[in-house]
Amino acid sequence: GAFNSTPKIGPVVINEIMYHPIMDDTAFEYIELLNISDETWDISGWVIDGVNYTNPPGTVIAPGEFLVVCADHVAISNAYGIANVAGDWSGALQNGGERIDLTTDEGAVIDSVQYNDKEPWPVGADGYGPSMERLRPAEDGDTYINWGASSMGTGWQHIAVTQSVTSAGTEVLRFWLDHEGKCYIDDVSLQPLGGGSELISN
Repeated sequence: GAFNSTPKIGPVVINEIMYHPIMDDTAFEYIELLNISDETWDISGWVIDGVNYTNPPGTVIAPGEFLVVCADHVAISNAYGIANVAGDWSGALQNGGERIDLTTDEGAVIDSVQYNDKEPWPVGADGYGPSMERLRPAEDGDTYINWGASSMGTGWQHIAVTQSVTSAGTEVLRFWLDHEGKCYIDDVSLQPLGGGSELISN
């Protein structure tokens, strides 16, 4: 027989998901929709399952345009300086992952993604600042292969530190924060004084 046809993608897709903001406040959660077609679509009555949101009458997305649907449209507009914001939804995105469906007012599923906060999904989006972005909007979004952590600015500061450790008889290397916050530790190197073999595998 003939090969199976590829699944139809669009016309509107789930393009970005902020499910675990760095400030750990659900007011800053959002889902970005993108119209990947060549036509303007009226998505009035379309539902985003998982957050209990139905697009109100008059909701349209022009070709190539985005619509950010969120928990608190005032908070999102102020935080990111954008105007194309809709909301507010009454639900919340699950930090551990869940299925999100975009359905029409007649119940047809237009797009769907079952995201997760564990690898191989982009774990950088799990409370570390970035959102989760769809890499190729016109391709299947219900697979980790097509998602990555966003590269947008998050207010993080890069710090590189070199120190000499003189304590002996310990096999534990500890790091502390001097105030509340989050850090991402990478590229740690430990070598004997005066040179020698690397003692830590990153």
